[in-house]
Amino acid sequence: MVTEEDLGPVVATRGGLWRSNSGRHTFAADTFFLVKVAHSEISTDGHQELERSIITGHRWWTVAELRETTEHVSPPATAGLVATLIADGPPSHPVRLPWREA
Repeated sequence: MVTEEDLGPVVATRGGLWRSNSGRHTFAADTFFLVKVAHSEISTDGHQELERSIITGHRWWTVAELRETTEHVSPPATAGLVATLIADGPPSHPVRLPWREA
């Protein structure tokens, strides 16, 4: 489990409107942190009901897999952000990511 103290710096943000499966419009603001983990197990124990209803799966990806996939990956600029974090470390200021594909 990752605690608040385990979080690294904020590396990116984004915000925008989306429509839930029930048709409700919601504004979401996302903040992305750099987190280094000792193991690759993922727990969804803390997910809220809405998260459980819309997140259909999870797995670890390489940068190459992120760049080459035809699956929907959100945010759209994930591959570039991860590649930059690996090569250069965290940015001096958080990067603003697009809400949708350009």
